[in-house]
Amino acid sequence: MFRALIADDEQIIREGLYNLIQTLNLQIQVVATASDGSEAIDFARKYEPELIFIDINMPTINGLEAIEQIKEVSSNSKIIIISGYSEFEYAQKAIDLGVHAYLLKPLDYKNFKQVVKKALESYSQEVLFPNILLKEDRELDIPKDISTKALHYIQDNFAQPDLSLIDIAESLNISCSYLSKIIKKQTGENFTIYVNHLRINLACELLTNRNMNYNISQISNKCGYNSLHYFSRIFKSNVGMSPNKYRERLTHDNQN
Repeated sequence: MFRALIADDEQIIREGLYNLIQTLNLQIQVVATASDGSEAIDFARKYEPELIFIDINMPTINGLEAIEQIKEVSSNSKIIIISGYSEFEYAQKAIDLGVHAYLLKPLDYKNFKQVVKKALESYSQEVLFPNILLKEDRELDIPKDISTKALHYIQDNFAQPDLSLIDIAESLNISCSYLSKIIKKQTGENFTIYVNHLRINLACELLTNRNMNYNISQISNKCGYNSLHYFSRIFKSNVGMSPNKYRERLTHDNQN
């Protein structure tokens, strides 16, 4: 069960967030709600929650100042800012503080759930999984059928943009941390890197397929990326060049 802290100066927002989190069915327990930044810091110190949902405009200590102090007492917490402020300076400060996400009110339910899922996955891979490795003095005996099912599920669904570690774990009736260990043991990579490699391999195949002749945006979508910019960045980091350059080079090589 993941612990969560809600910090907002408006009671109706705190209650609304609490109720919204309950509908996500993501094994999250709200352990405390804070009405100002000072309370948020105290509760973060007391509970060290895995998730913190926090507003910017709060009395005593505002959200951004609170986050700076929370990072000192609960450094592993995944922080999601939920604010009515869309100003660039706030978003930039949030990035500098290393928050997981910056969401604007009113919340979109589907987007909110995806952001929370990603936060839990990130926490599992960065904190839970390494801690499990440190505590164990022998390799985990992973049942072969579970391992096979997990990899087959990913290989069959990696092109789905909303594929998440949590969904896969729930379908196999195992924990996220256990699934992370399976993937790492079998592939040598964590979940996100493994999925990106599968997607980029597919992208390379589609880029070289003259019969289909998809444009870059279509290939991005078919490989599971909703953002063309993000797809191009991941492709370049894996292949060493942009998708367009990759296609141009292959065309040039084939002509020669």
